[in-house]
Amino acid sequence: MEQITSGFTTWKDELLGPTPKKALKAEEHAKNNLPDVLARWKKRDKSETKNLRTAQSFVVPKAEIVAQGYDLSIGRYKEVVHEEVEHAHPDQILEELDVLNKEIAEETKKLRKLIKEKVDE
Repeated sequence: MEQITSGFTTWKDELLGPTPKKALKAEEHAKNNLPDVLARWKKRDKSETKNLRTAQSFVVPKAEIVAQGYDLSIGRYKEVVHEEVEHAHPDQILEELDVLNKEIAEETKKLRKLIKEKVDE
């Protein structure tokens, strides 16, 4: 079985191309979505026209593309929904940093002591 190496990722040829010989897992789909592109292309005049602009693929009216000066940048048309992220209170984060800094200082002190002992031998 032939393997293709690209950067740090090795892919088996059965996972590549528009019609892979093996079904793709979710993480593999992110690296090869050609099968999905082809399936969506076949539906471009039907169900694909109903996709929201937050979907992986969606249809943009020609008039809107013309109005944007034929700029096909995805950012012009795709709607991005940001998830709200909750962070710990700044005081809690600072307290955790204090604990970590104390541990680092203690371990650094031990290390300095070990180095001094080795140097003095």
